[in-house]
Formats: sequence, structure tokens, C-alpha cells
Amino acid sequence: MPFFLLFVLVPITELWLLFRVAEIIGGGWTLLLVILTAMIGVSLLKRQGLQTLLQMQGRMQAGQLPVDELAQGVMLAVAGALLLTPGLITDCMGFALLNPVFRRQIARRVLAKMAAQVQVRSYHQGPQSGAAPHARSNAGRPQVFEGEFERESDSSQPSRSLDDSKKP
Repeated sequence: MPFFLLFVLVPITELWLLFRVAEIIGGGWTLLLVILTAMIGVSLLKRQGLQTLLQMQGRMQAGQLPVDELAQGVMLAVAGALLLTPGLITDCMGFALLNPVFRRQIARRVLAKMAAQVQVRSYHQGPQSGAAPHARSNAGRPQVFEGEFERESDSSQPSRSLDDSKKP
């Protein structure tokens, strides 16, 4: 239901606002405003995206996981989609996500909420009873057993070794 409201109410509200702004400043100026906000937003997005990518590479080279930078990268992608969507409300939301301070705060909140959910899930699931730790890590993979074997033959057939089977 929330996605339905998002995909129905946001475009209707955007159209209503664009019509209201066009009544005040004119249709041509409104169109120019929408195009300019998209162009400015995309240029800011490119600059901040490159900066976030460089920070991510620096973290990885230092042997650290770039979790915060990945979250910010996702938010920059959302900002880009919002800025390229025609409308003034989506442009405001996109520009808000381009603000590094605001974006970092949102990233930290989202990551903290995700970490809390992971902890709650692992607490409720608990350890798997009776399974060894190595058995859980190999779940879904076929097990391979190494060893030697000896074939027992019928009394009617002579026993053959592996070397005998290669001879004609």
C-alpha cells in the first residue's frame, strides 16, 4: 500500500505543483526551471559520486569495509533518480540527498537500523541445534569425502586392481 501511494500521490502532487508554478511564472519559465534543476543536480551528483568513490577506494586500500560510503553511494543513486524525475518536490528531495551532512546522518541511521534488525534476527533464530559449525557454513554444497576404497568381488570373478583394468 505505501508504494501504491508513493507512485500515485507523488506524480499527482508534482503535476499540481507544476501547474500552480506555471500559472505564477509562466509555462516556459517553469519548464526552464525543471531543466535547470536537473542539470545542476546531475553535475553536483557527478562530483559527489566521484568523491564518494575515491573515499570508498581509500577505505578499501586501508583494509576497511566502506560500509558508510556504500550507503552514501546508494543514496546518491536515489538522488540522481529524483533529480532526473521532472518535478519540484522530487528535485527538493534529490538536492537534500546531495547535502553531505544530511546524507551521512541518513546513512548512519539506516545502517544502525539494519544492524539492529540483523541482531534481532540472529537472536531469534539462535544456533542450529546439533549441527557442527563447519556443516552450517557448507549448507547447500555437496559434501566430499576423501579416502580409499577396496572393491569386494564375487567369488565367480577374479579380483582386479586399478592397474589391471587399464590392460587389454
